[in-house]
Amino acid sequence: TRHDTTRHDTMVIVTPRSSPRLRMAPKFVREHSSVRFLNYYDSSNHGSVLFQLYGSVWPDVIPYCLLNMSLMGFLEYMNAFQNIDLSIKPVGHSFMSLLLGFLLVSRVNTSLARMMDMRTQLTKVFKSCSQLVNMATMYTLTEKHVAAREWRQDVAYKSMLLVRVITAVLEHQNTDQLSWDCPQIDKDERHFLSKSLFLEKEKMKKHFSVDFCPATRWGHAIRSEAEECLRVPNVIANRLQFAIMKERDVLTTRLAVNEERDLLFFVDHILDAYTCFVKHITTPFPFPLVQMTRTFLLFYLFSVPFALLRSDDHPNYFAHILEVFVLTYGFVGMEYVSIALDDPFGDDDIDIDHNGHASMVYEDCYVLIAEVDGPEHADRLRAKMDDRKGLASQSTTDDVDQSHREVTFLLRKETTSDNCKSFYDPFPEGFDDLED
Repeated sequence: TRHDTTRHDTMVIVTPRSSPRLRMAPKFVREHSSVRFLNYYDSSNHGSVLFQLYGSVWPDVIPYCLLNMSLMGFLEYMNAFQNIDLSIKPVGHSFMSLLLGFLLVSRVNTSLARMMDMRTQLTKVFKSCSQLVNMATMYTLTEKHVAAREWRQDVAYKSMLLVRVITAVLEHQNTDQLSWDCPQIDKDERHFLSKSLFLEKEKMKKHFSVDFCPATRWGHAIRSEAEECLRVPNVIANRLQFAIMKERDVLTTRLAVNEERDLLFFVDHILDAYTCFVKHITTPFPFPLVQMTRTFLLFYLFSVPFALLRSDDHPNYFAHILEVFVLTYGFVGMEYVSIALDDPFGDDDIDIDHNGHASMVYEDCYVLIAEVDGPEHADRLRAKMDDRKGLASQSTTDDVDQSHREVTFLLRKETTSDNCKSFYDPFPEGFDDLED
């Protein structure tokens, strides 16, 4: 940590943990990207495409290839030196390969279509959030009084918070983090959530330190944490819609009807995209099809060596082992690609870095608020969206792994002072002096 005495700010350099195989990524990914993009390979370089391990299925497939090659070698040895023929007729095996190919290709295509649809909806969420803050600041550009600035601050915060809880829902399967446990949720929003979720008494006390949630009296059933995790973005969206409509009581000149409609439409677009996420989360790839594909795959692969023993009157042992290797790599590799595509927001190398892309949207919002209301308000907004608790007490060391990507940002000195509580208050004492 170093202090800039001229600007009275605190510069903190943070080195977040990244993929354990990041060292295997191309150099331009390791050195020039703070967000994990999907274009991490050079398609014009054939050698790089064939042998790159970052984002590859090679590490997962190689054990199956070696196991099947060993089985092929064992059968060849038993047939050649022990006169024990364990071969089977390859006729039925060839028909099985057609069915397996159809199942695998269908599964990959369906998983890829689901992933691209979810990526499209994520883009809609990011665009709508950015445009909502942009329009809110543009429509009220002439409103410079304190209440208008606080309204813009509140709309921007709730817009970004809505994006954050949506990304928390997407990563819940991999991290087990509940969407209401995001550190960006302030005290007021947590209080409102504690009155809006249908959790049983023990879980309410565990997560919100309250004995009872009034909403449970209207529940049709006892809801699990996973079910209520999906409800949080809807609650935050409702809060955002109410915050937008508060402009009627705050602004000197009311927004026109079409301007209010535009702001509410952006919230509706976010909810529309989130509904699509919920559809994919609650409707996974059909289990019977997955089970059939996996059963056919394993039976076919480990019966290939038995069928190859009768495929040639003058067998070439090396050719048989190589053929087993290629077939195993192709079929098992396709299945592992499907597995990776089923969960596009995990922590695999090919997964979408949704939090990284969201942070770029947040930065656009900070700039918009800073241009209209000044850097002090952008600092407040940045502090609210900070997910690194106790950051000012961290320091960097010289022996930090160079493969970790570094991000740099500014925190106001007030956030580390004893008056931190008043800094987060909507209307702290002496706020007018701060504005001056």
